[in-house]
Amino acid sequence: MKFYDLLQFGVCVFSILAAALWLQSAATTLPNLTENLRWDGTGPFPDALKEQSRWSAAGAACAGMAALSQSLSVVLPYLGSS
Repeated sequence: MKFYDLLQFGVCVFSILAAALWLQSAATTLPNLTENLRWDGTGPFPDALKEQSRWSAAGAACAGMAALSQSLSVVLPYLGSS
């Protein structure tokens, strides 16, 4: 398997992971904002937002890796041919 093929495989894997992680982020249930909210910013709503943010950040990281892999697979053949 050539390096180009590995990069393309990485694009596929990271794209699927990004979609799955963002889907999990979107599926996170957010409770009622006013329910059990404390003045110190803790409670079910802020905790759910933190969980949603972690899933979303992981999805964004995978999307970034997919974009990097795709960019390298496009640019590297031109760098090697000169």
